[in-house]
Amino acid sequence: MPHRKGRQRFKTRREAEQALREIIADGGAASDFRIEELPEGGCVIVVLERDGRTVAGMLGV
Repeated sequence: MPHRKGRQRFKTRREAEQALREIIADGGAASDFRIEELPEGGCVIVVLERDGRTVAGMLGV
């Protein structure tokens, strides 16, 4: 899961995808999330508003 050095984020896209699968299995809608790669490395899961475009928050930060 997220590493602890500096800014927390998922180390790999694979880790973020696994976390997102767990969120969806717990009842989350896939359309409410997207995975973004950070320029400094790692990934975050972006939580979207109902419109599917506006960012409500991030997981892994």
